[in-house]
Amino acid sequence: MAKMKATEVVAVLRKNMDRRHIVVEELRVGSGYGGTEQRRIDLWVVDPGPATGCRAVAYEVKVDRSDFTSDVKAPLKQRGARLFSDQFYYVAPEGLVKAEEVPLWAGLIEVCEVPKESWRGHVVEGRRLVLKYTVPAPVLSKAAPSWPFVVSLLRRVPLVRDLWRHRKGGLYELVGEARHSETGEELTVYVGEDGQLWARPREMFHDGRFEPQ
Repeated sequence: MAKMKATEVVAVLRKNMDRRHIVVEELRVGSGYGGTEQRRIDLWVVDPGPATGCRAVAYEVKVDRSDFTSDVKAPLKQRGARLFSDQFYYVAPEGLVKAEEVPLWAGLIEVCEVPKESWRGHVVEGRRLVLKYTVPAPVLSKAAPSWPFVVSLLRRVPLVRDLWRHRKGGLYELVGEARHSETGEELTVYVGEDGQLWARPREMFHDGRFEPQ
């Protein structure tokens, strides 16, 4: 079995995220240089729902055993990720990390490969992968974001959104164009404020019922 790549782990994590979630990859803890400012969070996910208090979860991907062991020997390395998150998870291929090795402030998600014909999980680069929550992460006391962290976040998130309002009042973000796999028809793909993804014929989208904002 070929060694699992970090890109595969990130991909299956993203496929398991709710469309409403704000997902940021390779997020630096600060905006400066040197020290902890250049530490990066592999994947930082925020649930924007007010009922969750905008719960934030940090994911640290490990596909190499020595990388994990060196990480846990230097707990301050993940201080920034833990500071701005409600939970912190190590994510690794199944069997790479033992449950008893996980720090008390972290959880463990294992990425398991299952038969391709299985209904579970998602196919990533030819493998069917599922997530197993081996060690639940404790809930941390999240701090308010610092300005350097906000600056770093803004650098990673596109500020220009292609927004359109339907004549009935709904606001939508245009995601892109697609082509129907069977008919070849050109489609416009867009998402509503509730996270619901929609697609309709390109000509219909641009027939006047939507106005750019």
